Amino acid sequence: MAKNKTSKACMLQLGFALVFTLLLAAIYGCGSTDGGSKDFSGSQFVADSSVGTITLSAPSSIAVSKTGGFSVRVRDGSGSAVPQIKVACDTEKGLALIEPTTGVELTDGTGNMSGVVGCERPGSFQIGCRLPIGAAKRQFRTVKCTGDIPDGFTGFPGAGGGGLGGGVQISDDAGPGGTNTNGISITDFQVIDDEVEGLFVIDTTQVNNCGDSGTDAEPFGDATFSVDFLNETNSTITITNYTMRVPGVGTFGPIGIGSSVSGGVAPNGGEQTVTGLIAAAQADGTKTYAGSSTTISSSTGFKNVVFTFSGHNDQGDKVSISIKVGITFSNANRCTSGGGSSGETGSVTVTSLSFADNGTSGTSADVTATSCSAGESETIGDTTFTMTVSNGTGGAITLSQYTVTIAGLDTSTVQQVGQLATGTATFSGLVAVGVSAGSSEEKQTIAGTTIGEIGVTAVTITLTGVDKDNNAVTITATGSVNFKEIDNCS
Repeated sequence: MAKNKTSKACMLQLGFALVFTLLLAAIYGCGSTDGGSKDFSGSQFVADSSVGTITLSAPSSIAVSKTGGFSVRVRDGSGSAVPQIKVACDTEKGLALIEPTTGVELTDGTGNMSGVVGCERPGSFQIGCRLPIGAAKRQFRTVKCTGDIPDGFTGFPGAGGGGLGGGVQISDDAGPGGTNTNGISITDFQVIDDEVEGLFVIDTTQVNNCGDSGTDAEPFGDATFSVDFLNETNSTITITNYTMRVPGVGTFGPIGIGSSVSGGVAPNGGEQTVTGLIAAAQADGTKTYAGSSTTISSSTGFKNVVFTFSGHNDQGDKVSISIKVGITFSNANRCTSGGGSSGETGSVTVTSLSFADNGTSGTSADVTATSCSAGESETIGDTTFTMTVSNGTGGAITLSQYTVTIAGLDTSTVQQVGQLATGTATFSGLVAVGVSAGSSEEKQTIAGTTIGEIGVTAVTITLTGVDKDNNAVTITATGSVNFKEIDNCS
């Protein structure tokens, strides 16, 4: 009897424990924080499309070669900030994602994150940001990149982005489809001018003043395109020809595609890359539009060129899709010399250019002191560079000076004697200096110009000297530094 009584008591204890456990699970499973001491707003952001918001703000326009800031704000259903949640951003090709270069960053304590984009070429490009949960939690903004590509501008080294496609406008026929022809779309479009890709600039005129002697011919070849198709219909689609419409000039084509789409674009998500001619290089150093004898003028400049691709599916239905691409037609400098210097027995080439601020390696530089908390302080230190070169001249190079050009500010010259040994050699110097300005500190160029929060800016370093045979040597390299306010209180 005693044994049976003990068993019943154990069963009652287990029953109460089970009920208590289930009650706890029910409380936490409902996501309630009433009476709790821990804030779960960051980790329990609700994915339902009717709850919570993500807001993306970006500039409507930026000049080509310049940068602009964007910001993302994340709020929960009650309007409260959601800190420490991952935000993923990406851009279309042509709009560089400078910060964060990986595309992913956590919101701060106020539920916000910020970044920097830069315009690499003219046109309209999208930036999109999303949360890691909730398909509806994403926003897109369009940034218009204005103006021409400046001479010598080659983009933003080390920047990310470009994962959203070609940064161009696709026709209304490019929506998702089924059995009809509306399911063919263009996912990427590239312009290749004599093997130079990514700039969307076509060199119209060949020059013959390249090289150290000034008599070498400039590399000059055909301009072509590469376009990627995605077929979401259930029929194979064959692209047979294309036309080009250059505003203010004319329409060229139709031009046959040829064997580049042999077999067509497979159905149900099939992808295929097609190549074609934009401009043909001529023996007289000019270029003509594909499918014509019309010479391209170097004064044509930037044009929104419309490419229309035509074909059919395996049911015999006609298919047509258009894409608008911003292309600059100009007398671009494609001389291969420069960025180095020749000696009697070899050459000097730059292999890397790196920066450091206040002794910390990186591409960001603090420009002004922050108001720190009691007991803390912040020092604005110097920004420096280190250039690594490959010296193949057969002897040491003696340097007499270097110059630092910060785009949009000034050029500073430093008289400094140094040497670059044969083989791999490095040289370091100042880019900007930290100085006291009244009761605070700020960053200035070597020449004394105050550097404000100007963002990502091109910095060009030029070393000047002579080789072992007393031949003049000039070595130039360009990188980017993000001049901004950084909280370094300690």
